[in-house]
Amino acid sequence: MLFLQHNFINVSGVEYFVGTTGNDSNSCLQQEPCETLDKQILKSQAITASQYTLYILDNTTLYTIFTVSSQQETQPFPRLFTNYPRRSATQSQIQINADGQFRITGNAQFEYINFTMSEEVSNTEGGILNIQQNSPYSFLDIQFCNFIRCHATILGGALYVSISTGAVVTVTNTTFVQCECVTGSGHGGAIYADIIDDSRLELYNVICDTCIAKSGGGLYANFSEGNLTFRGQCKFMDCQCTSGGVGCYLEILEFSVNITIIGEIQFERCISTVGSSAMVIYSRSTGYIHINQMSFRDCAGVNGAGGLYINAMLDSEITITGKVSINNCTNGWGSGGGFQCNLYGGFINITGELEFEECEGPSGSGFFILLENHAVAEINKALFKNCITWEYGGGFAALIRDESQLIFKGVAQFKQCSCISEIYIPVGGGGIYSDINDGVLNMKDSIFDTCNCSQPGTGGAVSIIQGVNGKVFIKNASFTNCKTLLNSTKSLFGWGGALFLFTSVSSNALSSSNLLMNDLSFGGCESVIAGHNIHIRSTDTKATGLAISSQQLLTVNGTTDLYTSPDYEVDYMGIDESNLNEGNNIPYNHLPLFASNAPIEAVKDYYIDADSSDTRYRNIQLSGGAIYAVINGGSMQLNEIVMNQCKSESGGAVFANISNQGKLILNSQCQFYQCESYGNGGGIYVQMDFTTQSQFVINGYGGGIFLTGTGDFNQQSELLDLHGMKIYQNSASNNGQSVFVVMANVVEWCQQGILGEYVKGNYSDLNSDVNELEG
Repeated sequence: MLFLQHNFINVSGVEYFVGTTGNDSNSCLQQEPCETLDKQILKSQAITASQYTLYILDNTTLYTIFTVSSQQETQPFPRLFTNYPRRSATQSQIQINADGQFRITGNAQFEYINFTMSEEVSNTEGGILNIQQNSPYSFLDIQFCNFIRCHATILGGALYVSISTGAVVTVTNTTFVQCECVTGSGHGGAIYADIIDDSRLELYNVICDTCIAKSGGGLYANFSEGNLTFRGQCKFMDCQCTSGGVGCYLEILEFSVNITIIGEIQFERCISTVGSSAMVIYSRSTGYIHINQMSFRDCAGVNGAGGLYINAMLDSEITITGKVSINNCTNGWGSGGGFQCNLYGGFINITGELEFEECEGPSGSGFFILLENHAVAEINKALFKNCITWEYGGGFAALIRDESQLIFKGVAQFKQCSCISEIYIPVGGGGIYSDINDGVLNMKDSIFDTCNCSQPGTGGAVSIIQGVNGKVFIKNASFTNCKTLLNSTKSLFGWGGALFLFTSVSSNALSSSNLLMNDLSFGGCESVIAGHNIHIRSTDTKATGLAISSQQLLTVNGTTDLYTSPDYEVDYMGIDESNLNEGNNIPYNHLPLFASNAPIEAVKDYYIDADSSDTRYRNIQLSGGAIYAVINGGSMQLNEIVMNQCKSESGGAVFANISNQGKLILNSQCQFYQCESYGNGGGIYVQMDFTTQSQFVINGYGGGIFLTGTGDFNQQSELLDLHGMKIYQNSASNNGQSVFVVMANVVEWCQQGILGEYVKGNYSDLNSDVNELEG
């Protein structure tokens, strides 16, 4: 510990001595020391003497109230309680017994003393010191002291401080160990303070170790036009509470208040069993909060951020000029695993830097911020690493309302952050989640590296909900290896490998004044469903894409033909709100964002063979690993096509939606090898409309088929004809190793029982294996 010596007074005037070798029948002078502090002359002279020093030779006790007051309005010299020899390396000790307590209304100084308490003491306010000062000339100075196993029943396990009218209390190089206040209101395990009317509490190199309270395990302070300053290096270690502020709880009640952290505060292993946060700052009025450096490690909250919680009303001003680092902090439920900030007006300006590592929480596992009533948050530099959420915002989450603004002015990095979504609504964001109802999100110079979000979440790196009056500006952001991941038990949504945007702004209202994403870069990003790089949910995908392309609202580094080349159709996609289907993934409902990339429907005849150069049917890894066909009134014929190791959600190689008398024909030795589907149809998935006489014909085929349709099928129409099909060594996790059919009249289609006129498990066999064909 760093020990600083200041504010020492010259010792003169009356001097008294107490210690284990003394006797209370003595005069208490140096040659005749007293034994305890209960000697009457010690108490009376502490009030009347112009200068007063009491030396504790080694150990002493106090069984009664010891009052330090002044008969003069301006008492020039404090009552001094110190060790002997003064400032020596050996601490003296005072033990509070029975009804003992120091009550300080005048000026006093305590130094180099260990304070302890017996268990039977039941002081209500301040286990050791009860300090009540109300004069601009009043001050209390505590230096190089230790408070050990102190307790109170209501407020302040060691110190109760109530100061007003400019009074000052300073605590320097002092440690509080195993102090507690757990009954009654239970505020302040070590210190409770009411700071009013321009008074000031200063803490310099103070340590609270294993202190416990209902609120404010180490320190609990209320302010009404008062001031609190932390200097040097203050620590809160292994503290606990059952409500808020495991280490420190600060509440600004009214008028103007200044809270200043000039040095550094460290919080380690501060754990709440019911409430939240190692440090809570709750401002009900105008507060000016200046933070230099803070660190939180291994802290846990149950209903709120494990590290830092700030709730600021009206026009509070919060500034962070140094570094705030939060490591391995968690939150059971609520918002913010490491840091939660609710700002209702005013601003927070982080000119220093934020660092979050291995934090966990349900929303914004690193940092959660709520901005309302024209609030502004500016962040210069931030790092989020290995943070994880099970709702939304793996690293960071922001709710922006009432024309508020969130501005990232410097580099924000998100590395290996993830969202393991457990709720059935389209939120997510492995790195960032932001809901902008009426406000601005402005980011630049952001880096997203290996962030992911599992279904039913959206946005492997970023998920944004943009309200009608919301504004989104993203510049110079890079996305590397960001992905949405398959969740077999909740396979909903999962859109946008890097970025997902749900916009309520109509296409005709989109402009650079409310949406602009410039100088983005993508590498290795993947979506389990649609939009490897970007996916946009809107009322009209084609119109939204046209508005973006016509006004150049999206630019991607390394591309010159983003809006015209078919090479990007699987990377930039969208879905119409009318096709949302509660997040159930019907692949053909997802469309390329830009009009030139819209899928071509087969309204005429197409013929694709092994020599074909037609590339209009591409692998979109939604359904149809190689071919995704929407056949509406036309026909498509595949000839000598080889599909090898193709994979998709439904239809490992081919997905076909056939309607309006459309026709799909597989001819002349089409071959499917080791194709795989995560859903149905390892080789082919066919969806048909039987009422419009659509056709699916196979003349030589290998693979596994999932076949479904709407309407009643008439087997006499021969519109489903799988003659010549050769299927072997196929498997299915449920039923139908070769073919599984969902349709009306499936029994009539298989007219000859398991012999099969129109379909068999294998047409090279005389009879069909019943296990291969089910429906």
